[in-house]
Amino acid sequence: MFQMPRMEMTLPAIHILNRCTKYLARDMAQPPRHSYFNHLAALPQAAQFLEGWRFPIVDSHRVDGDPLGVQRWNVVTFVWRAADLAAPPGRVEVFGTFLPPSEPLLLNQVNDSRYWAATIRLPTGIAHDYVFRVDGTFTLDPINPRRRAAPDKSAWSFFWTDYCRTPVTFERWEIALLSRFTSHILPLNTLESSIFLSRLDPQTLGASRGNLYRFDESAGAVNFIDKLIAGPELHHRDDYKLCLPEIDRLLRQRNPFQEPSQMPKEMYAALYSEMGAGNPPGWNFGVYDNPAYFMRTLRRHTFMGAFSHPKYGGNAGGFAWDYLSEAHGPFAWREALEAPLGTSTEYFG
Repeated sequence: MFQMPRMEMTLPAIHILNRCTKYLARDMAQPPRHSYFNHLAALPQAAQFLEGWRFPIVDSHRVDGDPLGVQRWNVVTFVWRAADLAAPPGRVEVFGTFLPPSEPLLLNQVNDSRYWAATIRLPTGIAHDYVFRVDGTFTLDPINPRRRAAPDKSAWSFFWTDYCRTPVTFERWEIALLSRFTSHILPLNTLESSIFLSRLDPQTLGASRGNLYRFDESAGAVNFIDKLIAGPELHHRDDYKLCLPEIDRLLRQRNPFQEPSQMPKEMYAALYSEMGAGNPPGWNFGVYDNPAYFMRTLRRHTFMGAFSHPKYGGNAGGFAWDYLSEAHGPFAWREALEAPLGTSTEYFG
C-alpha cells in the first residue's frame, strides 16, 4: 500500500538521452537484435533493444546532509519511446504500486527527441509493478522485458530498487535449495567464518545487518542470483528453472523422509560433486543435458553475488569484503565506497 508522499524530480535531459542513445537508439525496422534464447520471443519489440532490462532507469540518489541517503533512496526514470514522431502520443502516463491508484505519473517529451520520460524518487529495497497508459490505452512497457502476473492474473511490467530482498524470480522452495548449494560453494561455510561471524560488531554493519536473508553464510548470493537472471543474465533463467526441479527430485528420491532444505550437508556435497562431473545417477538428461554446465554457471553467479556491491542484492553490509580482509589480509574497501558502508566522500553509489 502506498504510504509516502510522491516526490517527482526533473533530471537533465542529457542524462536521460545518454541512456536512451546507448540502449534504445536502433532502427526498429531491423530484425530483432536477440531473443535471450527465446525468452523474448513473445516480446518482439523488447528484443529490438540493447539491454532493455536497464529500464526503467534506477539511479543512486545523494541526499545532502543524510549519510544514509544513498542507501535509502533511488531516483527512478520511466521512458516511453515513440514509434513515429510524425504522429507523437498526446498523453503518456505510468501507473504503479509506488503511486496512489488514481494519480498516475505524467511523462513529458525529452527535448525534441522520440523519448517521453518522468522521474520520481522512491525508497530502496522494494519491487514494484507498473503499466503505461498511452492516449487512454493501457500497455505494458515495450522496452523492459520483465513481466509478472498480479494476484488477479493480470500482467504487469516490474522493476526493483537497490538493496531489494523480495524474490522476483524464485519460489520459496527454489530459494531453499539454492541457499544450501551456495553455502557449499562459498569459502564462508567453515569454522573460521563462524568465528568471524560471532566477532562482527553490529555497529560496523549498521542497518544493513538486519537485511541479510536470515544472515545466511551464502552472504546473500541467492538474492543476487534472483535479480541477476531477471536482468543481465535472463538467458540463464531456464537453466535454473529446469535444473532445480531435477535437483529436488533426486534429493527426494535419495531421502524420502526429509524435506530437501533439511537434508544433511553430505547429501548436497555428494550431488554437487556428481553434477560437477557431469553424470549424477538418476539425472533426467532429456530435461537438461549438461548438469556440469549448470554447476559452473551457479558457481560463477554465487561468487559474483557474494562479493558484489550490496546494492545488487548480495554481500549485505559488505560482509564478504570484511571476511576477505579478515582471512586474507588488508582490503581497504571502505575507503572506496560511500557512507554508510564506507567512508569515501567522492563516490555516491
